[in-house]
Amino acid sequence: MTVANLFDASYIGQISSGFHQATSASGIYYPGAPRAVVGKLAWRY
Repeated sequence: MTVANLFDASYIGQISSGFHQATSASGIYYPGAPRAVVGKLAWRY
């Protein structure tokens, strides 16, 4: 089992400053992922 962002903190996940933007100071800010729990079950028979 894996838990990502255990305390559900808010953060900036990615900053994009592509070539097509007008000024070098501008950017697009994407929020980070919320809390997530991932588990796996497997068995052999």
